Amino acid sequence: MGASLSRLMWRAAAPVYEVSDRAYRRWNRLEEVGGIFYAGRATWRGAGRRLEDGIEVNPGDPILRLHLNSQLAASDGAEAASPAAAGIRFVRRFVPGCQALARRVSEDPGWRDVVAVHGVGWISPYVGERWGFEFERLPDGLKTRLIRWHIGNLLAAADRAGHRRGHPRPWPMHVWMSRRRLCERFLDELRRP
Repeated sequence: MGASLSRLMWRAAAPVYEVSDRAYRRWNRLEEVGGIFYAGRATWRGAGRRLEDGIEVNPGDPILRLHLNSQLAASDGAEAASPAAAGIRFVRRFVPGCQALARRVSEDPGWRDVVAVHGVGWISPYVGERWGFEFERLPDGLKTRLIRWHIGNLLAAADRAGHRRGHPRPWPMHVWMSRRRLCERFLDELRRP
């Protein structure tokens, strides 16, 4: 599907998407954090996992569910002059967003006991790993294909110049970071002169 057709479909579907996204955030009790994220406390229901820093996430553990503000990401991409400019704009929002998330996790009594932050995303592992995130590819299946379709349409809507035309849709990934690593990484940045 061409970028312009995909963008047109996205614009037509945007009001429906916004209503469903708002319902998803309400259902999962997600709150805006740092302008770029929505986050909320949840219980991990997947398989146990050992993160790179040794933290174990077991079924039943409290986690923080992380959801990217997709509308903001799409508008940043649509307003940027190039994919590089969109990436720079994203990074400028992402790091302060992570700092706000770390501050909230360290100060909010309702979030202090979370073991890790988890989301499903499409941020490049190459970029995300530099900030301490861990990635695991989602298994193929209907849900993953729907997420991949959504991500592709979101990116096409943001790509008004057609730079992504011909590029494959990104594969969705589990995105992880332990609470400890989040606080060490991003609270320390706030304290540096």
